[in-house]
Amino acid sequence: MKGALVTIDAIATNAKIAQAIKDAGADYLLAVKANQPTLRADAQSAFAAADPAAADSFVDHDKGQFAATSAASNSGPSAS
Repeated sequence: MKGALVTIDAIATNAKIAQAIKDAGADYLLAVKANQPTLRADAQSAFAAADPAAADSFVDHDKGQFAATSAASNSGPSAS
């Protein structure tokens, strides 16, 4: 998996899975929802503290499908 980007729905967002992906040499993009308040607050704090020049973000609202997607990336420290 070296060099791959693994994406996972919020149901599987946890430290054990993130560590397994890192151990395999890949990067990850894990979803965090409101029902994970501590993890969500930690993620929001990390992005708020990041250098804006080092972060990219994307927001997509699809009102026809009642979906809203938010994504951000940062080259800062990995989750442990």
